[in-house]
Amino acid sequence: MSISRSSSATDDLSGFSSAGGESTGRVVREEERPESKSSSATPSCMKYSNGAPTVDAPPIFERIMPPKNLRPGYQWVNPKVREFFSRYRCTSELRSFLSHSQIYYSNIENDIISFRRVGNVDNICHGREGDSYEFFYFSACFFRDLHIRLPLNDFQMGVLNFLNIAPTQLHPNGWASMQAFSILCKLLSLSPSPTSFLYYYSSRPSKRPGWLSLISKPDIFFLKPFTSSYKDFKGGFFKILIEAEGREYFFNGDSPKFPLYWTKDPLKFNSMSFHSMDVVDRHVIEVFSHLSYRILTRALLQLYTSSRP
Repeated sequence: MSISRSSSATDDLSGFSSAGGESTGRVVREEERPESKSSSATPSCMKYSNGAPTVDAPPIFERIMPPKNLRPGYQWVNPKVREFFSRYRCTSELRSFLSHSQIYYSNIENDIISFRRVGNVDNICHGREGDSYEFFYFSACFFRDLHIRLPLNDFQMGVLNFLNIAPTQLHPNGWASMQAFSILCKLLSLSPSPTSFLYYYSSRPSKRPGWLSLISKPDIFFLKPFTSSYKDFKGGFFKILIEAEGREYFFNGDSPKFPLYWTKDPLKFNSMSFHSMDVVDRHVIEVFSHLSYRILTRALLQLYTSSRP
């Protein structure tokens, strides 16, 4: 296999700053409403300045216990996935996390996306559910642990598109390996691509999809896993809404550059053919073949800088 490189009122929250002085864009706030069906209206927002609200708003009720009834239509998903509900069901929780997080690359404006808490019955595997706006779920650990920045770059979106999975459908260890591979390529002045990265892996999705793990090939792999058991990620997700100003980063025309929502058929593959790759991808693999030891993924991520890997 081979692939090419490749309410109706809203208030702007551009003054809301994150760690390091970055602006995190807009946090969308909506009043509690029945979750049996989705609203097609654009959710309302609050304004913030230096993390403090500038308009009064009634408190938001956050349901502590998971709902007894799950959304219908997701029996195709691994039932374990649907046991988890997000801690970010309250705007204040989401706002607190974002205020301590670095979200964007330094050269990106903050109006390309906005953030929204999840509903009380939302699982990470849910689709658009009739909402009028495009969004995708994202995990807090991607920012917190793995230093992922938005918008996703072509390499990251290419991997997701090739595997036919949404961002949260890839296990965080897979994201960590992707980050480490990208950083290592940058340090060695190489060009990462989905083909060269996935050369070191296989995937075996189950019939009822859960979080997809990338299975490393021990005879050729050179990156040690970020962790042997990733903790505290299944209940830490929220929505990222794609604003009109941000469509060019996430869409090719009317088509998204990667699946925005969980898919029923992630790609199953055993190997990537070295001989069918282009000369650039083969060069990357040839350079890495001379490494005589395995590199710690966690150590590579600590070398991360604000520039795009």
